[in-house]
Amino acid sequence: MNFYHRLYTISKHFLMLSLVMVFATGCGGTLKNSWLNFRAYYNTYYNAEQNYRAGLTKVKKQSVEINPQEPVRVHSPTVQAGNNDFKKAIKKGARILRKFPDSKWLDDALLLIGKSYYYRHEFYRALQKFEELLNASESPKMEQIAIIWKGRTQLELKKYSEGISFLKSELANYPADWSIRQKAEINILLAEHYAMVQNWQQAEEILSEAITNLEKKKILGRSYFLHGQLLERLERYGEAFYAYSQVSEHFPNFEYVYWAGVKQGDVARKMGNLSQAISIYTRLRRDDKNYERIDELNFKISRTIEMKGGISVAEQSYKRILSKNSIPRTLKGKIYFRLGKIYSNFYEKFDVAAAYFDSSSAMGSQQQTGKNGLAAQTLAEAYGDYTQLQHKVAHTDSLLWLGSLSPEQLDSVISEKRERKRRALLKKRDNAKAERLINRGISSSKNNNETRSSIHGFLNHKNNELIARGKKEFQIIWGNRPLTDNWRRIQAVGQSRDEVFAGDSKQENQLTATLDTDKRAGLNIDISEIPQTKKAKKKLRKEQATALYEMGNLLFMNLGMPDSASSYFRKVIASGVNADLRPRAMYSLYEIYNTEGQTDSLKYWRSRILKEYPQSRYAYIIRSGNRKADSEYVSDSTTVRLKEQYHQLISSEKKVAPGQLRRLALSHRSSKMAPYIYYQAIKRYARQARTVSDSISSGERAFIDSTRFDTTLPVIDVDSTRDELENTYWDSVRIAVHEFDTTFTNAKQRSKVKQLKSFLENRRAKEENVATCEEFGLSLTIKPNMQAFLSKVNFPDELKGRSLSGEVTYSFLVDQKGNIESYKLMSNRTSLGIEEAFEKAFDENLQFKAFESEEVPLQLRCTKTFPIQQ
Repeated sequence: MNFYHRLYTISKHFLMLSLVMVFATGCGGTLKNSWLNFRAYYNTYYNAEQNYRAGLTKVKKQSVEINPQEPVRVHSPTVQAGNNDFKKAIKKGARILRKFPDSKWLDDALLLIGKSYYYRHEFYRALQKFEELLNASESPKMEQIAIIWKGRTQLELKKYSEGISFLKSELANYPADWSIRQKAEINILLAEHYAMVQNWQQAEEILSEAITNLEKKKILGRSYFLHGQLLERLERYGEAFYAYSQVSEHFPNFEYVYWAGVKQGDVARKMGNLSQAISIYTRLRRDDKNYERIDELNFKISRTIEMKGGISVAEQSYKRILSKNSIPRTLKGKIYFRLGKIYSNFYEKFDVAAAYFDSSSAMGSQQQTGKNGLAAQTLAEAYGDYTQLQHKVAHTDSLLWLGSLSPEQLDSVISEKRERKRRALLKKRDNAKAERLINRGISSSKNNNETRSSIHGFLNHKNNELIARGKKEFQIIWGNRPLTDNWRRIQAVGQSRDEVFAGDSKQENQLTATLDTDKRAGLNIDISEIPQTKKAKKKLRKEQATALYEMGNLLFMNLGMPDSASSYFRKVIASGVNADLRPRAMYSLYEIYNTEGQTDSLKYWRSRILKEYPQSRYAYIIRSGNRKADSEYVSDSTTVRLKEQYHQLISSEKKVAPGQLRRLALSHRSSKMAPYIYYQAIKRYARQARTVSDSISSGERAFIDSTRFDTTLPVIDVDSTRDELENTYWDSVRIAVHEFDTTFTNAKQRSKVKQLKSFLENRRAKEENVATCEEFGLSLTIKPNMQAFLSKVNFPDELKGRSLSGEVTYSFLVDQKGNIESYKLMSNRTSLGIEEAFEKAFDENLQFKAFESEEVPLQLRCTKTFPIQQ
């Protein structure tokens, strides 16, 4: 039995071996490829894919944040997570390419490597792999996927023009038998590229057609959100409202759903459906998931109530939100801005409005623009100037009234004023004393009195400060009281006529003594400004008329409030004290009514100007019908006067801030000299920016020296300034250049300003296009090492021997060999001289090793952190 069983087993094995040999002989190639595919998949690709999925899971777990004010990305920007997993996937995918070049998993491996590079933010390497896949693959499915991923990578690299060209070319040659769904996603990508270059119309047309063929719910939801944004920008609000309403139906992400609801409310407001908007915001506020956003939603509701005319209700609501300590600065800035608008437009409390606008600007709310596109800082300055002028008018009014009083009436007013001041000082003293007692916990106990007496002596005679305070308090209460008994009775009975009229010198001495006493007591009242002569009064009235005209000019030209401005121009005309200002005020009224199209009022002021001032420049402008001349003379304060103000400003011993010149030019923007003054402000802004730049190399120093402000516009040397332009002070230059460009459209200096503007734009664009070490997975290595370099950093003498800790971070622009072209401080600069010591060591001793990779571009921007130690 055992023998036959053993024979059967041997025969079975022999038969199987024979079959294997037959298959090996007849189908050797097929078996070999299958075996290779088997090994490639199970030994390598499967594991690589598992690593990729692990990294992707970590990416998806990251929170999603969007900025609804900017076009959203349908294909969401990547966040860095799971880098180690993606690195392993790349390594294993590369092994397939090397060991199994004939495997059927070759395309999959290329795609896997490209996507892993993409999620690691190594976009140039990712782009290379997708292009390899597109060129090498024979699979239509893989080609379509490669097109999509290349388009996504170009989005990340901000290569929008290249992306549009590539995607349009691929769509033009898209085979009819390829997937319609994939074609729709490619069109979505093309629309995204168009949106990034703000071609709203083209983006909307492509997106609206592509949405109908999309299948992926998350992409579809985000596509509806972007479609709503595009329609909103095209002012097709009804369609935008519908697009936003579709977002929640496809569950892209809670962040998108929330903002889609908010945007529905915003669009409803733009359509005038204010009650519907409040209903939408209220529904969002009731959702527990939006608890952390309640303040923002309350602001939206308050703003809508304000738009409905509920000004006081909105004001109180804004202030309730502000009373919370946890609200973000940006929201505070928005609320301060709205309160500024309420106090300026509705309450006409311009000083309070100026304070609110200034607070808004301090919160970084420069983008909160109001009527006529004025930013918070501009409004703060304008209303601040208005308030100063208002106080000046009120002050001159008071002085003129005081100057009209008889000597007896003036004495009575001064006495009353001094008495009010005395009472205020007494109240302040009592409050301060009570506060000191509360803070120190001092009681009138015997112990406290004994302790105080032992330190300062009886009645504090050892403490000069307490003695001086006591004297002042005595003088506040009793004035210049004689230090004698029964002084009141003696003064009442003993004064004779001879004593009262003892002579001018005695009166003068008594007056001087009284004034000295009042001054020491803090009761001195300056009466030197009160006009006593007709000439002084006339001068004050002229100053008042000038201030009134400037207030009207400020409201009309700077704040766009012609109705309020007209009342001040009428006051100037009615006063008649300033012969130069009166026709100018008339012409300003003429221009206001011309702008508003009020024909009857326009004719009235036209006839008055021609009748009362027929030989004036304003009459000439009206008769000639020269519209260009109209705009030149609306707010012109004669060239001579403006020149005097300008030269007085620059010849002052105090350093003139560029903002002063800017405001002077803008307040006389219709003058022919205004562009010149503003241009001088731009040059001072530029010098200020260069002077305070974080890092100035020797080449940059030469640039600064060659562009001093006693010359014409600086000749820009592109190669001599690099990181300077990233300094925040250069933002002021950019803003000033833009303001000049839009305000003085026909100025002689326009070509020079255009040169500076072009330079700034080119440098910014060049800096933004420089690749980073992070994108290529590279880092800077110091030669020979960090410790050797740190030993050459010499800190200031006052820091030597002290224990230092912390670190500083710099951004370096380097070439392929590691040579430093420029650097910029990224961390906060201290006042201890630490950063200056590092920068000196950078210039003298710092060297980086050359990059070993062959794929490094000509320039790279890399960040390096240095420990502070000595």
